[in-house]
Parts: sequence; C-alpha cells; structure tokens
Amino acid sequence: STTDPAVVFGISTSEVIIADDDVISFSFAAGLYMFSESDGTGTICVVADGVSDKPHTVNIQGGTFNENVIFQPNETEKCVSIAIDDDNIALQPVEMIQFTLSIADEPGVTLGG
Repeated sequence: STTDPAVVFGISTSEVIIADDDVISFSFAAGLYMFSESDGTGTICVVADGVSDKPHTVNIQGGTFNENVIFQPNETEKCVSIAIDDDNIALQPVEMIQFTLSIADEPGVTLGG
C-alpha cells in the first residue's frame, strides 16, 4: 500500500490476436517408384508435411488412374494401389507413367516437391 497520491492502481486490458499461419504440404513419399509388369500392382504413397485439425482431399492422377485420398486430422501418410498391366511384349523399352498431385485451393495447404 502507498500513501503517495501520484500512484494510481488499476487494471489495463489488451486484446491479443494470434493468426493461424500453420502450413501443411502434400507430396509423394518417393520421387521414383519402380515396378515389374509381373507385379500386377504397385503401391504409391502421399505424405503430409505438417498436421492439420481438419480433413484434406488430395487427388492422385496418372495414366488412366485417378483417385482422391482423404487425409483425416493428424494423418501423415496415405497409400494407394495401382494396377500394373502385363502386356506380354518381350524386349520393349521401359514404360513410364507420370503421376501428379492436386489439391483444392485452401489457405495454408500446398504441394511439396
């Protein structure tokens, strides 16, 4: 306690706003997947760099393959099986299919490299 009349006790308040600047990025788990025609199927995986408290849909597309995977809150990896066609043609060059990822336009959601 003070007897000095120049000292005033009181409460001052201030509002603090914290912006959500978290980013989640989706990418393939590997830059290259190799399968043999005789395998019949192959598995490719998408990973999330970061976690989210809401679901996110990622589209995987390549050749005739087109599938959406849904990352539920806190999930960091989703894998899909792709069919490998054995065309029984001997001595042919290596076949390649380019796969791509796409996402809806959402703030804080990106595609990685």
